[in-house]
Amino acid sequence: MCAFLAARSESSVHTVCMAHTVGIAWRRFGSAFAVIMALFMGFVAVTSHVQGKAQWYPDLIDIVSDSEEGTLRISHAYVAKLKLTTKGLPGGPLEQPPVPVPPHYASCSMKWYGLSLLDYALLSEAAYYDPDNSDMDEVIGLMFDPRGERREQGLEPLFEVRVPPKEQRQRSVAQYVEAYSKELNVSVIAIR
Repeated sequence: MCAFLAARSESSVHTVCMAHTVGIAWRRFGSAFAVIMALFMGFVAVTSHVQGKAQWYPDLIDIVSDSEEGTLRISHAYVAKLKLTTKGLPGGPLEQPPVPVPPHYASCSMKWYGLSLLDYALLSEAAYYDPDNSDMDEVIGLMFDPRGERREQGLEPLFEVRVPPKEQRQRSVAQYVEAYSKELNVSVIAIR
């Protein structure tokens, strides 16, 4: 194209050739970018398919109970971290539970069916545990009875945990956990 325009003045040929060259460069860049994005999306799709077939899902939640320190730590995907205190402040009477100082929001001190917002939040975390790799009753027990007082008194755990059958968990349907409390007469269903 540049040779065809040679009959024109030299500066206009240079301008047209430069515009043509820039246009070609952008088309090549756009094509290369589209190919790279297609390869990346194909890799993600294949990886997702292999992960689904192999049922390989990393444990995203970690729960640690430290009775000496009196804490319960919950880490969700190592991003959201929660540290709960299960005994009194240092130097105070260790037998007494800590005195919470709630913020002054209207819903913080409210209870629905005997459970607070924190209780519902803890139960919602249970849906993210893999029931094949975790003892769900133990996880919920740590959340609601970290010092094991109910067990020591011979009482039943506050919640009985029910998970869907394994066949249902392997299909691509919403994963859920049901926590039923006979004492509170409430059933909480947490959906992932």
